[in-house]
Amino acid sequence: MTPQQQADRLNAFIANFDTLVADSFEGAILNLKTDINSRIFGEHEDIYGNKLGQYSTKPTLIGAKSFVAKPSVARTFFNSLKKEEPSKWRTVKVGKTKSKNAHLYLLDGGYKELRQLQDRKTAEIDLQYTFELAKSGLTTNINGNVYQVKFSNLLAQKKGRGFEKRKGKKVFYASTKEQKNAYAFVARKVIKSLKEAFNNV
Repeated sequence: MTPQQQADRLNAFIANFDTLVADSFEGAILNLKTDINSRIFGEHEDIYGNKLGQYSTKPTLIGAKSFVAKPSVARTFFNSLKKEEPSKWRTVKVGKTKSKNAHLYLLDGGYKELRQLQDRKTAEIDLQYTFELAKSGLTTNINGNVYQVKFSNLLAQKKGRGFEKRKGKKVFYASTKEQKNAYAFVARKVIKSLKEAFNNV
């Protein structure tokens, strides 16, 4: 390669450097979102590698709206119990008038049993009761020099941060390993382009 060709490659690299960095960070932030989702919804771990926990078996009051499966599942369940166990039914005031009272059932097995009734996994907490958080809870924000993974909406944020507060865990953040992987991705992209600019020397 002649000195002029080397100079031309260097100038081209410098001219495209800002675009290279922007593209590298965009790729890194997309990978980061994938890594966070895989850890939370695939491995069921917080940022420290600890499991999210076990589902509660504490007796809890449930109603038809507690079910996210087909409406027929809730109807079948409640119809089978109304006559058999009337002592477990409770009337709870949810408004100022009797018409707004809710008739709830005391489920002995708690939230874990509620999941079992709907064929949801119960071995460990997976944050996938409605699947909303797993499917669209997190998104990326790429704006100028800002690259971040964040909750896609206020409801997702309330669910995510609410879970963290109840369990005393940090979950919907990037772990140290995930952050390092993101920065390493950027470094690899820049180094690769640099080598190409100088003919892999």
